[in-house]
Amino acid sequence: MSKFYSLFLLTLIFYSCGGNKNYGPPEWLKTLSVYEIMPKNFSPTQNINGIREALPKIRTVYANAISFTPLTPNDAINTSFNPGDPYAALDYSKLDSTLGTDAELKSLIEEAHLNRFKVIFQFEISYTGPNHEWRTKKPQYYKSVERKVSGLYNKQYIQLDYSNPKVRKEILKILSTWKSKFKPDGIIILNTEDLPTEFNQDLVNTLKSENFLLASGSNIPIVKENAIYDSYFDKSLYSVFKKLSRDSARSSDFKALFEINKSQKNKSSSFQFTRTSALNEYDDSETQIFQNYYKLPALLSISLCGIPWILNGQEEPMFVKIDVAKPTFVERNYQYSLEFYRSLFIHRKENIALHSLEDNLPVLISDSEDVLAFERKNGNMQFVVFANLRDTVSSFRVTKNYNQYMEFFTRNKVDFITQYEYKLGPHQFIALTNKY
Repeated sequence: MSKFYSLFLLTLIFYSCGGNKNYGPPEWLKTLSVYEIMPKNFSPTQNINGIREALPKIRTVYANAISFTPLTPNDAINTSFNPGDPYAALDYSKLDSTLGTDAELKSLIEEAHLNRFKVIFQFEISYTGPNHEWRTKKPQYYKSVERKVSGLYNKQYIQLDYSNPKVRKEILKILSTWKSKFKPDGIIILNTEDLPTEFNQDLVNTLKSENFLLASGSNIPIVKENAIYDSYFDKSLYSVFKKLSRDSARSSDFKALFEINKSQKNKSSSFQFTRTSALNEYDDSETQIFQNYYKLPALLSISLCGIPWILNGQEEPMFVKIDVAKPTFVERNYQYSLEFYRSLFIHRKENIALHSLEDNLPVLISDSEDVLAFERKNGNMQFVVFANLRDTVSSFRVTKNYNQYMEFFTRNKVDFITQYEYKLGPHQFIALTNKY
């Protein structure tokens, strides 16, 4: 009897200490390709029903997950505290009524699941809009009661104070309710760098469950090194893309990213992107940033170590910047890039060389600084990329032979061998695979 009691006590201690929360990343993260949706900019109806009607179109891109920017009602976007910010919540606890009803959101998620999409919510919980009811009814929830300091609008007036246990408790309860009520497959917590380390752990202990994705919007050390979240947004790749747009990116810039990924627990698990909704606040469209070579960063965001992430309309690509301060439908009249994204996303799913959470990080296969040449390998499957980073013709040699590999987009059989020098035109790229 005493042995039984001791075993029972140990089990109780194990669970009370969060032992039952020690879930790893969901298996489906390995082949995840995310299509981010800004609900009020996505369809002519600017609501949930418009998204549901578009699910077949999103499926043609072969993305297998949709992620929504926050679905909660927003404060006046042009407030002086956060001008142009669509994430300033007016009420965390409910769905924005202009998007639809709870029943319509549940119906959308059910239909998305029937179409084999994962559904991922996003939440910004580090601050609210200045007109959130907590601002007047619960001022102790905020870091400051002063609207202005030295004549300037005080950011701390809208920043939540997580040293207050009541704030933590209420936020955890709200997020748990969203999860249980609508049953998404994952949640992304944005700007986790603005949250205390211990509260990030509280979020994981409360929300994480088996086969559920809990991701961070930041790549702070506790996220990357300790992997308390399953995934995170990696802005470092986009920084290299910006160098690419100025003709200053080199292979060593990418090699530095590969080295960082080697030390991470959840390898190749970060979200890689050429654009997210947040970037629309200050960046131009893809065709303005990358002009005539927007497909190159798109290819790299899909084939490098991470999870591809595209913004609604980007697959065509995005020819106009989305103005988040004016939630209007973005016309998408072009379709010529559809096959490009679809073929890459299909290969991302079928070729284990491109899977996440595997020991298949990119390896450089050329000494050229102007041409990024790398290989990803998993078992007997390989994916190889040669990409000219310059806006001039560049030469390169490979350090190993590739015989009778299939050129990914033309499906021609080609050879690349060490004894020859090869040339690529400005921003030209070639992708090879041994999976026919």
